Amino acid sequence: MEELSDMEKVQEALDLLDIDEKEHWTTEDLPRIEVVAGLSGVLDLKRDTLTKMFPDFVRYPKVETVTVVEEVEEVVPEPTSRETYEGINAELEARIGELNQEREALRVQIEALQGQVDANVQTIVKEFPPPSAAVVQRQYAQNQLKRATEAAEKQAVIQAIAQKVINDSK
Repeated sequence: MEELSDMEKVQEALDLLDIDEKEHWTTEDLPRIEVVAGLSGVLDLKRDTLTKMFPDFVRYPKVETVTVVEEVEEVVPEPTSRETYEGINAELEARIGELNQEREALRVQIEALQGQVDANVQTIVKEFPPPSAAVVQRQYAQNQLKRATEAAEKQAVIQAIAQKVINDSK
């Protein structure tokens, strides 16, 4: 199999760049040299070389827009009659009825889901009950004792150092 040229390797690397991956692009929306070089294996790739090889390659290429102008017939609506109005009104009333039924069905689903959530919460509370007041008080007292012990130990170290300094200075 024939080995690809550097230009072909770079083209394949450019095809792999992801528009949404900001690490692939500079702030000017040009491909990052280090990313293209890493993907292509052309490690000595430079910005000017890449620009010469693919001068129009950017993150968001410009798209030419074509404006199509068509002749449009002017449509003049016929005057609405009472029957037409009543027909439209009947259609709207029917649609409103359908929407009300859908809303009611959703309300029933929401209530069922809320019931499931409530049941799950009750199960969790049964399996993992909150600690009693006695347990909380004991844990608080233990933490306070630990803090007081640590503070006393620090104070004892400070006093020992101060005593040593006093003794050494005599």
